[in-house]
Amino acid sequence: MKRILISLLVLSMAGQVDCQAQFVKKLSEAWKKVKTTVNTLSESQKSKTTTATPSTTTGTSSGTKTTAATPTKVAGLDIKMPQVVKVVKVTSATLNIRKSASATAPFLKRWCEYETDNCLYVWSNEKTRRGDVNPCPAEQGNIYAVIEELPEWYKVLVCNESCLVGYISKKYTTEVTLTPLTPALLCKPFVYFGDQSQIVGRTSGAYKGYALIDENGWETEGVSIGRIVGNLLVSNVHHSGVVSPGEGNERLTIKNEENYLSIQAGTSLQKQDNEGSTMVNVNGFTDAEFAKIMDVMGAKPGVTSNEGMIWGMVEGNIICLGCFDLNDPALSSHAVLVKDADIVQ
Repeated sequence: MKRILISLLVLSMAGQVDCQAQFVKKLSEAWKKVKTTVNTLSESQKSKTTTATPSTTTGTSSGTKTTAATPTKVAGLDIKMPQVVKVVKVTSATLNIRKSASATAPFLKRWCEYETDNCLYVWSNEKTRRGDVNPCPAEQGNIYAVIEELPEWYKVLVCNESCLVGYISKKYTTEVTLTPLTPALLCKPFVYFGDQSQIVGRTSGAYKGYALIDENGWETEGVSIGRIVGNLLVSNVHHSGVVSPGEGNERLTIKNEENYLSIQAGTSLQKQDNEGSTMVNVNGFTDAEFAKIMDVMGAKPGVTSNEGMIWGMVEGNIICLGCFDLNDPALSSHAVLVKDADIVQ
């Protein structure tokens, strides 16, 4: 275009032009070139517009907004977990959780240093120990995930912050049937940690059957991502942080500062529970927004974690069936890897 305009200028100033007719002829030819070039540029722009990739707006780690191409699934989540063979309920008033399959084996206790919050779980038969010691038995109605069945004992996952493995007597339990977990059930309000209801799941898109769980409770903290595996929800991507309702019209703000992840959802991504409390509606996230969170949390194809939690639906509630650390020698022989491609929602 610049060359054409220069040509016009040169022609207009040309002193060598013999007559006005010759000048008009050259000017007409130049004008045709201009029209041809303009039409070519117009067609090129139209082609780019019709083939452009759709885009969506997501929050960034700094809280500002960027535009990113609408993705397909960018990170399928493989799940490494202990194989659950059944689920049982305790029928006696209390039932000791033993370190091994024996009625004389040490049983689970919680020991705290005097007048401090320095506490830990211990296996002990001792009646006294310096500090405050309280037995931690299974109680009537407690539900446990069984990873091995022996003639008189069940090897179970214990749902506490230490993620222990213990044994309970079979004769004081009864088997229970899990209600199959579906993506729709994960989009109903349930209490996962503390006393605040959450809507953790997704019912459609590339991440159907996935969940984003805020783990901040009385003795827990952080954020986790998981997905439905069979009749269970398994969360095994953990990050320090919080998922919380935000204020104003900012749709979704994702900040990761000093390895602390803050996910704040605006009013368009909030719902009220039956008590009037505000919840984050994870089901309202776009695929691009959920993919961004997975990326920040380090969920990538082929990357798995040895730690996590297992949830199941029993008698109308989604409850913790146990947490696990596959680095524990008591669990290593029970580990299974469920590949993303083998999980059907």
